[in-house]
Amino acid sequence: MKNDNQNLSDDLRLSGNQPRYLRIAQALVADIADGRYPIGSLLPTEAELCAQYGVSRSTIREAIRRMQQLGLVSRAQGIGTRVEARYSKSSYIMSTQSVDQVMQYASETQLHLHTVEDVIADDDLSRLIGGETGRRWILFAGARSVPGDPGPGDPGGPFCWTNAYIAARYADLRGQVKLGDAPITTPIYQQLCDRFGEQVGEVRQTVKAVAISELYAQRLQVEPGSPGLHIVRQYLNLASEFLEVSVNIYPAGRFEYSMRLRLGTVG
Repeated sequence: MKNDNQNLSDDLRLSGNQPRYLRIAQALVADIADGRYPIGSLLPTEAELCAQYGVSRSTIREAIRRMQQLGLVSRAQGIGTRVEARYSKSSYIMSTQSVDQVMQYASETQLHLHTVEDVIADDDLSRLIGGETGRRWILFAGARSVPGDPGPGDPGGPFCWTNAYIAARYADLRGQVKLGDAPITTPIYQQLCDRFGEQVGEVRQTVKAVAISELYAQRLQVEPGSPGLHIVRQYLNLASEFLEVSVNIYPAGRFEYSMRLRLGTVG
């Protein structure tokens, strides 16, 4: 039988390509959610966490800083790090260094379906997601949360609203993904690949800052006009044909995107 430290080590290996401070933050967040550190209790000291994870104080401090941003802990001189909440306010930290990690995002979260319907792309939608005007898409729309975090309608609200458009040739997926079912935990593009024998060949991503519209402010439980991120991801198959295009809206304070880029070999 594994002890607690072995379980933590296993958790860290699951996301081994992320920066260490993020892996430690994720492990501590999971421990808080599981009740290992109840609300009002203190986390181990910096020195104890350094010994437990084999990292420097600066790494531990950055991990705790991220947890403070999520509203999970507070710090006080001479007291330590106190647990303030069991769950974050539907916040999510996304760290990417590769296409695989961009794709991993959907598998780490869950989509609570609100709408499934046929859509004919007008000029505005075509400019937003790509493809030609008049093209038919199947829209799967809903709120996205992290398993264990508050879901739609709960205090704090979800961390994202997703409109996922799939090409009409995959309309049979509607028989597999239905309203009223449990939240979707297998990415839609992955379901397309499994069902239709496709393979993702390329992911294109566009990020911009927006003021959240009244419609999405209501769905995300924020003030209309408040700041947010708008991310469009296009998933294409090996023939560069659309599999899925997801339009994602994130309120400020509930989502963080961390990216590491490396220079290629010059010459």
